[in-house]
Amino acid sequence: METDSPEAARTALRRLPLVRAGLIDFEIIPLRAYPGFARLFEDAHSEP
Repeated sequence: METDSPEAARTALRRLPLVRAGLIDFEIIPLRAYPGFARLFEDAHSEP
């Protein structure tokens, strides 16, 4: 689920029928973009 914040995800999940019935629970894990991709696309011949 993509939301602006973990709390927005929790709010959306609380509306689900199985969550409201207590039959299912979700763990919210915030993800961030991986910063290392920039190194993969650097020009090997450019000067720092």
